[in-house]
Amino acid sequence: MPPDVRDWVPSSHLVWTVLEVVEQVDTSGFHRLSRRGGAGRAGFDPDMLLAVLILGYCTGQRSSRQLERLCAQDVGFRVACANQVPDHTVLARFRQAHGQGFEELFAEVLVMAAVRGLVRLDTVAVDGTKIAANASLDANRDEQWVREQARKIVDEARATDEAEDELFGDARGDEPDPEMADPASRKQAVQEWLEELERVKRDRKRSGPARDEQVERRKREAAAGNPGRGRYAGTVDQRVEQARIAWQSAFNAQQGKVQAYARAKAAGVAVRGPAPVPADRHVGVGRLKTNFDRLLATAEAAAQQSGSSKPGRPARRFQVNTTDPSSRIMTTRRGWVQGYNVQLAVTGDQIIVACSVGQSNDMGQFVPMMTATEHA
Repeated sequence: MPPDVRDWVPSSHLVWTVLEVVEQVDTSGFHRLSRRGGAGRAGFDPDMLLAVLILGYCTGQRSSRQLERLCAQDVGFRVACANQVPDHTVLARFRQAHGQGFEELFAEVLVMAAVRGLVRLDTVAVDGTKIAANASLDANRDEQWVREQARKIVDEARATDEAEDELFGDARGDEPDPEMADPASRKQAVQEWLEELERVKRDRKRSGPARDEQVERRKREAAAGNPGRGRYAGTVDQRVEQARIAWQSAFNAQQGKVQAYARAKAAGVAVRGPAPVPADRHVGVGRLKTNFDRLLATAEAAAQQSGSSKPGRPARRFQVNTTDPSSRIMTTRRGWVQGYNVQLAVTGDQIIVACSVGQSNDMGQFVPMMTATEHA
């Protein structure tokens, strides 16, 4: 086996192109934030980390953990990282800290492509797609809900302090019982507890069947005492939101089944049972949609009677996601998704000249994308 790892990789391998590009472009923006000198181990070379990320992105590897594994196992990546294995946290922090540097590098790559005659701007196509965020549709809340939770927390804290003040007085409340704090009475107290425990165990053995029947009877009574409650409760707006979330969640779940079935069939995997019904023809999803429409009509009528600025429509309710506040609810051909709108501007030579990740629809992204294209 060759003694030099560079001899393991053929001259036509992508890693050599990546290394040459990194060597020629201006990477000073990545070096400005790198640590020089001081105590502790020296940091990784920014050019090396940049080469690893570019090589990974060119080969479809987006995961920092997967890039770490490739640096230890893949020959091409071992050449890119000079036989070092940066931790995935190092790669992730490097990417996060150099957003401006990546934009400058993107411009440098466009310049190189233009010099080689690869960029012709007579035709530029702009298109986008919705990318799901790591957040649930059910986690969207409006300002009223957030303020209500804050009020509940404050009220609960005040009530708890008042109850504990009345119960414990000036004491903290977790002081040991006097008889347990005194060594003379502690042994006698423990002995009494053990005797009481044995007595309870004997009583339970004698009354076990009757007690189980009593528990079951109470469960049946509790269930019978709350018919038809719990699914939709609260104000009209809250019920509309609950119904919408229930419908959207069921719609997306059913569409997911349809897509999974189609992928399995395309891959030649044997699938038991009939094909799932599309969400727009599913009976259960249709019932949820009907319930949502009914509640929405009620809310619209109430808004119209109260003099809403938009007759026939309830006031617009702005919401944020408690898991990923930057994401938004967006509609797609397959239903709703909690995520982002990713836009690309591409030349006729399939060279990307601008990209963005936004929260608005395609119409709202058009002017910013054209501005970014002109700037690039």
